[in-house]
Amino acid sequence: MGFKRGETEYVIAAVPLGGFVKMLGEQPADEASKSTDPRAYSNKSVGARMAIISAGVIMNVILGLGCFVYAYGHGMALIVPTAIRSGISCIGITSNEEARVCRAMRFRGRLLRLRTALPEEVEDALRAETTEPTSQQVGVAVLERLKVLDDVAYLRFASVYKGFEEAGDFEREAGLLTKTTEPKRK
Repeated sequence: MGFKRGETEYVIAAVPLGGFVKMLGEQPADEASKSTDPRAYSNKSVGARMAIISAGVIMNVILGLGCFVYAYGHGMALIVPTAIRSGISCIGITSNEEARVCRAMRFRGRLLRLRTALPEEVEDALRAETTEPTSQQVGVAVLERLKVLDDVAYLRFASVYKGFEEAGDFEREAGLLTKTTEPKRK
């Protein structure tokens, strides 16, 4: 869709992003008239040619900045309803204001507070030679801690972790538990 005013043609495309400038003398078909026509691209000053070449790029940058400002200014208001409709259960936030916006828009999922890591923290994390504990190490650590804290919780966890199949498994583990723990003080 477009129109022509004077010698200038204006067009709006199906996807109206960016723009470009086309001058007489830029196309091979324009060879005949480019040397004689004072309006031809090759007959313009260096500054005018730079402006012509830069016009489309500059408009693309302005459009990009405008889209960024809009998205940044309306970000949470656009993201939260989409997250709710999509069933997303966790949103990363960077401020208390973002938390208030999420709750005001009735987001009931988890809000994860994000922060910028200091360069030293990133370097330390990259240098650290830690390995992830195995599930067996985690299970044994939990059993050891529960053994001290709560006998019933220990037996419940042990029944799942050790895969008890009959009542005798509970009796045997309870017997081991009473042998290894001191009587509770009242």
